[in-house]
Amino acid sequence: MLQQPDIGRIPQPVRMAMEPYQIKCWDFIIQHNKCGVFLDIGYGKTLTTLAAIAALDCRNVLIVAPKAIARTTWHAEVKKWGFPFQCYSMVERVNPKTGKKMIIPLKDLKPLYEAIPQTPKGATYVFITTRDRISDLSEWCIQNRVWPFDFIVCDEFQSFKGGKTQRTQAIIDLAAHTPRLVGLTGTPMPNSLEDIWSEIRILDGGQRLGRYITHFRNDYMHSTMVVNGHAVGWKPNQGAMDTVFAKISDIAISVHADLGLPPMRVNDVRVPLPKDAMDKYNKLRTMRVFDLEEIDPFAGFRTSDGETLLTPANAAVLAAKLLQMASGTIYDQDHNVYEIHNQKLAMTQYLIDNTGGNVLIAYHFQCDKDRLLKTIDPGQGNKIVWFDGSEEMKDAWNRGEYKVMLLQPASNCHGINLQEGGSTLIWYSIPWSLEHYLQTIGRLYRKGQKQPVVIHRIIAQNTFDEAVAKGLAQKDFGNEALLEAVRRELNR
Repeated sequence: MLQQPDIGRIPQPVRMAMEPYQIKCWDFIIQHNKCGVFLDIGYGKTLTTLAAIAALDCRNVLIVAPKAIARTTWHAEVKKWGFPFQCYSMVERVNPKTGKKMIIPLKDLKPLYEAIPQTPKGATYVFITTRDRISDLSEWCIQNRVWPFDFIVCDEFQSFKGGKTQRTQAIIDLAAHTPRLVGLTGTPMPNSLEDIWSEIRILDGGQRLGRYITHFRNDYMHSTMVVNGHAVGWKPNQGAMDTVFAKISDIAISVHADLGLPPMRVNDVRVPLPKDAMDKYNKLRTMRVFDLEEIDPFAGFRTSDGETLLTPANAAVLAAKLLQMASGTIYDQDHNVYEIHNQKLAMTQYLIDNTGGNVLIAYHFQCDKDRLLKTIDPGQGNKIVWFDGSEEMKDAWNRGEYKVMLLQPASNCHGINLQEGGSTLIWYSIPWSLEHYLQTIGRLYRKGQKQPVVIHRIIAQNTFDEAVAKGLAQKDFGNEALLEAVRRELNR
């Protein structure tokens, strides 16, 4: 029997701030013990869920989120809106000796696990952990036959795709003994239709889309190639997406609303590479080999095995090497960095110099970050920093303390509110991930943004950058799309 909500438990500022679409999603969570809320980036999924937790008078709530979100977002939203919850982090704590935050060792979490079933009634306790730690908590619950939560929130639900991963199995085990669970995401299918199968299986145990991915593929997809007798490269059948969403419409809600945001403009800045850099790029592209002596024949560059030749092991590695060279560097097998050109660095500096407000720069490779921090001049009296995902740095950015902040999408593209600190994003290197691309843009282009948003994408002309930009436009990603893009680049 569904628990009746107590609207009086929701703080008055929250009730006043919630949009009609948020109230619709809030009611959906209330009316469904286990459900998915597929709200676009910036639509307020966190606030909506906290309001549901308050109205249901939950006792022990488990939040499972990416590390950056677990460290900052949920704590900050509880505090911002005045929810009377007691929050406990299973990720980090303050070091009493240094006063700085430190990661909590897994072995030190056992006393907290043991205390959860003993929390007093009449209050709400929120325990926040990360996806890579959920397996440890699940194993403890199984071993001790203790299931202390009455509500689980899976933030960035799409990260639980893949039914055989440890994090997914851990959530399945916990969900089987927890009355309520909600999965939150703005990108339920980051790469393919089959991504949604695992999410729905967590919610309903496989009732709607099948218990096994093989059954799902046979029902809704077809193979585009066969390798060693095994079907691979699955694509949706015609009309399959509509059929799938019709089957899950009773436990998943997706709302599209006009947030009244200012306009957003995407500006592709194409930079030509110098002839010597382009020659090096084309040799790697056509010969699939790169000679370190071509950078400087007198420098004596060698890998650890004494060789000068770099040979990518497969298509994915080759794609990474081509993108590295497009951005100005190349790694060898020992992770040493060799500089090829500075064209993107120069364009980045130009864009910063001609931008009035603060600038967020998204990069992909570690060497990109190192070169940007070393080279970019933010101007007299201004700061350039690398975002470490902490709440302190997020708040400092939103106060306008940083002229330039670097962000790595794979680490910090989810759930961080950065819209108050700036409205300009520079893609120094665009990622082969639609999810990372959209989520990173969503850090600035979201509810609360008051300025027009400008997205600059620096694209090296006649390089694999252009294939990535094309893939983003067509929303065509995944392993097969990557292989096909590499094939086209090699045959260009």
